[in-house]
Amino acid sequence: MKKVFSIILIILMVVSLAGCSKEASSQKTEEESSMENKAELEAEAQKDAETKGDNQTDSSKTEIKTDKSDTSGNDTASKPADDGRIEVATYAGGNGFKLLIEEDKSKEVVKGIPVNYLSMKYTNGQKKLLAQSVDRGEDWTNSIATLHYPTLSIDGTKVYYSTDNTFTRSSGYGVNNYRTRVVDLKTFGDSYFEEGALVTILNSGPYANHVVLELNSLDSAGNPTMVYQVVTPSRDQLVVLENAGNWQSQIEAKLNGGNNSRQNQPQQNTPSSNQAPTKTSVELIITEIPFNGVKKSSLVESIHGYSVEYNRYYSVIIPNHPPKGGYPFKYGIEFANPAYPNTDTEYYFSVMGTIHDVRLQTQADMNSSYKLYKVADTIEDAVVVVKSSFPTDASFDKILYRDFDGKNYAVPFTSMGEEDKVYGIKLPY
Repeated sequence: MKKVFSIILIILMVVSLAGCSKEASSQKTEEESSMENKAELEAEAQKDAETKGDNQTDSSKTEIKTDKSDTSGNDTASKPADDGRIEVATYAGGNGFKLLIEEDKSKEVVKGIPVNYLSMKYTNGQKKLLAQSVDRGEDWTNSIATLHYPTLSIDGTKVYYSTDNTFTRSSGYGVNNYRTRVVDLKTFGDSYFEEGALVTILNSGPYANHVVLELNSLDSAGNPTMVYQVVTPSRDQLVVLENAGNWQSQIEAKLNGGNNSRQNQPQQNTPSSNQAPTKTSVELIITEIPFNGVKKSSLVESIHGYSVEYNRYYSVIIPNHPPKGGYPFKYGIEFANPAYPNTDTEYYFSVMGTIHDVRLQTQADMNSSYKLYKVADTIEDAVVVVKSSFPTDASFDKILYRDFDGKNYAVPFTSMGEEDKVYGIKLPY
């Protein structure tokens, strides 16, 4: 019995030790698991930290890239900007460039008219501004609205372009005329050229570099029509044509036909058959007058009570009008009346513009025969001095001349003097 009790006690002790061992083992496992979990969490935290660090590094790199991109944008902004400009059209240019017209609808030269720009656009993308819209108030000749038809001159030294009739103070059918301007590619100066819309620049023959401009006019019945003035590079009108195209043949026909028609037309104040004039030529003394810097195209002068706006006239003749430094005369011309051995009387007249077939008609008295002398085929922008004589009160001289259509005009000079007058030939538009 005692032996059995001892065995049972031993068994209980073994079971108890096993249970303690199992509990201790279980507790150890939990601690180890806790430590392992802690290690895993720390590893994950480290991994997160590393990931976060990587993300911060990437973000830093991204910021650097963004800064670099912004810097590049700032570089672009520092260059001349064309913000708001829209390309309207390109035109043929010269070697290495085209002519470009742009507009900026965010800016207006006048209400409803966007600012226009004319530039030379080079093959590398760069641009050189030649002209742009501008409102110069009362100076309508040099005010520019919409730009049209830029054209390079045949010699490549100038760019012509037209601007519309937004700015004008004229009235009548001429109010619709465009104006043509010219840019000198050596100085890049932009100046008024002539009235009319640019049609073409003649590229060959004797009239190469002449400019053809379209103008509003009236036909013989008084109906609106278009005519075409041909203008030399120096801004002198050559002819006015009624039709477009075949320019050289039209010009030659106009010039030759005009001469023939002039020969067939009766002259004003011509003598009767028994007063046939002796036709000889006067001897001219011509001197050049230095350019005074005044542009006649925009010049307006008050002379003898008349307001003379020169760009509206083909020519203006003013007797006994000494130049006062306003008009840009080109020549001084002097001649003596061959009818008199003693030329003790001097008179003069100014020619602003151009007159043709200029003659001197002399009559010593009302009963004497006429004497007619050729002076010049053309006189342009000149002050003319005539040395003559008026032996009787009834004697007189007349300067006869014609306009571009062959029409006759006469300006009289006498010893008694005349009321101050201005003789103007308006342009046919």
